[in-house]
This record gives sequence, structure tokens and C-alpha cells, in this order.
Amino acid sequence: MERKKPQDAVTLCRQFMNDYEKNFEGDLLMAMTGQIDGVFKGHNVRITYSKDYCLVTMAKENVELLEELVTVLTNYMGGEMPICRYEMEEGSLTGEKAMPTVEWDSVNPEGRIREIVNGRAFEHATVKNIVLYGDRSLSAYVETKEQKEERKRNAKIYGIYPGSIKDPEKIAQLSEVELYFMIDALQQHIRYCNHAASHGRMEPVDLTEEKYAVEYLAYQTTRFGVQLASPEMDKHIVVTPSYAAWVTFYSNHFKQGLTDNEWKEFQRRRSTGEDVSMFMPKGDWHDLIPQFEEKVKG
Repeated sequence: MERKKPQDAVTLCRQFMNDYEKNFEGDLLMAMTGQIDGVFKGHNVRITYSKDYCLVTMAKENVELLEELVTVLTNYMGGEMPICRYEMEEGSLTGEKAMPTVEWDSVNPEGRIREIVNGRAFEHATVKNIVLYGDRSLSAYVETKEQKEERKRNAKIYGIYPGSIKDPEKIAQLSEVELYFMIDALQQHIRYCNHAASHGRMEPVDLTEEKYAVEYLAYQTTRFGVQLASPEMDKHIVVTPSYAAWVTFYSNHFKQGLTDNEWKEFQRRRSTGEDVSMFMPKGDWHDLIPQFEEKVKG
């Protein structure tokens, strides 16, 4: 019997645990973030779920179990069929280690398929061996050169499009420290909204424009010597050792280096336009770059 769609990932996780008992183990705490890291019949599975979409991923050698899960999830989702299946390559998971993934999209399935087919689906992963469900044909979703050029003309490019920032001209006049504070404040706002929504304290908020704004601000750090790749269509601004060093330098100083009284006095002088040089960090953020380069190598 088909069921009513689960409200969220926690409900879905409980449903699996009730129906499969010892054959399914899931992390309910992790499910509060929308992602279920579980074990199905002795094998690892990852399910990313909301009422609008669902992705289920397993290792390639467990493809038969994945097909079983697709049948179960289709039933759980009220009979809604998945839109496609593909192999996801991310990090060291390439070639034979690529992860088979099946995806549902309840809001804009046609648009989502176009993203997947044309390589715009994921920030740090690529997909291959795409198979569409139903009567869909891959060739119908491949962008023509003209369509790509048209989309490029109308694109909102990360690092260039300012998103929720209403006065980009003022951003170009910010000092290095003020730019750091603006990036930090916007990131905290995004984290708070996501956290509050995941715990039911507020309705989910579309933060797309805020995310564009964060990456616009991040690219502004190049004015102060931070090394970042030039913005490109369909690509996010990727954190580099240079950017990580810059953020860490100011974060360590203002969040850990000042006492409570020093922070309050700094804020007071900052608000009144008084001299704050005595509260500025000493040293050079470039000195932190090697430690982040080592992390990349590791």
C-alpha cells in the first residue's frame, strides 16, 4: 500500500527503522540535518531527503540493494517515481569507486534533469552514466550551443552577482576588517536560519540570494591579496589556502584574541568612528597559508 510522504528526514528514518527493525540502522540526530547515514541489511547507505527531493546513494557493489531501496522509497513517497540514476564522482570516489545514486525531484523535475545532464548539478562532484526514468530521453535535455550562450548572458555568476547585497558599490569601499565582519555576519545568519528551520523553530527560508552574497563578498577579498580563481558560470567560488588563511587570521584575533572588555571597547570605538588601531591584529595572514596548503596535500 502506498503511503503518505514523510514530512522530513527524521520521519523517514523512523519509518525505515520501524519497518525493517534490525535490517536498518539510522542516525536520528544526523537526520535532523536532512541527511540519513544508515546501514541497510549490513551495508552503508546515505539518503538525503526533504518533501521536495530525495537522493539515495550506496556503493557500486550493492547495486541490487539500491534497487530494493528505490522500490521502498517510491512506495514511501506515495508512488512518485525517481527522475534519474547516475554515478557520482567526488574526491577519491572516481572510476570503479563512483557512487550509484538515484534521485527524486517533486518541485521541478525537468529543470533538475537539465542541471544533471549538463553538468550543473553539484558543486564539488561530477556525474556520469546517467539513466533517466520513464519515457525521457537524454538528448532532449542536452543544451545546444545557443541555449548555453543565452543562459550565460542571463546567468547569476557566483562571485560577480551580489545576491542580497543592495549596494555593491559600497562593498568596494570597505576596509579589509569591515569586509571580514560582513562575511562573518552573513555566514552566521545563514547558519542560524538553517539550524532554526531544521529544529522547527522557524519556517524554512530560501537563502539563495544570501549565498550568492557570501561568495560575492568572498571574491572581494582578492582586493587584499587573497588568491581565488576567477568567477565562472555554474561554478562556486572555491575556498583556497589563501582564503582560508585570511579568514582564520581575522577570526582567531577577533573571536579569541581579544578579551571581553577589549571587544566591547573595540565595538564602541568602531561605532563612533574613533581610532581602533590598538585592537587590530598583529602579524600577516599570509604566514598561515602554508598550514592550509599542507591540509590540501594531506
